[in-house]
Amino acid sequence: MGEHNTKPTVDSDEQLLKWHRQHAWMPFTQMKLLPDPPLIRRGEGVYLITQDDRKIIDAIGSW
Repeated sequence: MGEHNTKPTVDSDEQLLKWHRQHAWMPFTQMKLLPDPPLIRRGEGVYLITQDDRKIIDAIGSW
């Protein structure tokens, strides 16, 4: 069987968001109305740190 690789290869935030729009499915969400997700730069314990240094609690770690 052929290999199907959907792993993103990106050089910019915009490329990552484009890949996300084409391949990610957010359950229980109207995809046409969904805003772009925050881009996470790193994690610290239970926190996800965004590119603008906001801290978000990772409360959906099972996805």
